Amino acid sequence: MPHHLDQLANGSGITRDIIEARGYRSIHGPGCYSELKPHGFSRAQAGLAPGLLLPILGIEGQAVLYQFRPDTPRKDSRGKPVKYETPPKAAMRLDMGVGQKDAVSVHRLYGFERFNL
Repeated sequence: MPHHLDQLANGSGITRDIIEARGYRSIHGPGCYSELKPHGFSRAQAGLAPGLLLPILGIEGQAVLYQFRPDTPRKDSRGKPVKYETPPKAAMRLDMGVGQKDAVSVHRLYGFERFNL
């Protein structure tokens, strides 16, 4: 959706190349649950669509988790918006971004493997 591209490019300063490489995409329309279910999201979370699906990338550049940013977020028990939805029971993961494998390899070469990147 155009406003998601604008949000990423102008609001967050992410280039179009990085947006495409990371696999960000809009989720909208009647098939929202079928798009979000394979990534572990509940029917209630899918009901918050439309929104933006954000892959969290591992060291090899593959998606290890997804987060969903609804256009109209739900409120938590304190009345604050929950900007990012994570699948129920999913563990948070460090997002390595695009092209980080070589940087981590250099860290391991110099003895930083104890950080378990």
